[in-house]
Amino acid sequence: EDGPATARSVRTDPRVLSLVVASLVENAVAHNDTETPRVRITFAVADDALEIRISDDGPGIDPQELAPIQNGTETDLKHSTGIGLWVASWGVTILGGELEFIDTADGTEVVISLHDDAAPERSRVRPAEP
Repeated sequence: EDGPATARSVRTDPRVLSLVVASLVENAVAHNDTETPRVRITFAVADDALEIRISDDGPGIDPQELAPIQNGTETDLKHSTGIGLWVASWGVTILGGELEFIDTADGTEVVISLHDDAAPERSRVRPAEP
């Protein structure tokens, strides 16, 4: 984060990206049990991608909520309880990016990676790291 800024341009659909970010921020606030929820959004260039990181200080995302998102399908017995994470996943897929969920000491960090040459077949949702 220190040092000169690197100019980077990624073509994307701003409507879809706005929906993805709004959905993740809303999810972070709605499921945060602290008195004053904190959400941080940062942007960085990493490798060949623009990364948007949404971090919160909440309790984390239940692995049972993430499993259907990461598998790309729900069943009668294995399903998420809301639509927010699905909206984020579908939106990132439409944008041809990648979505990663990371458990942190302070809560959860969701990383959206967008590549300038992204195509829908390149996209994927990565599991939470232990």
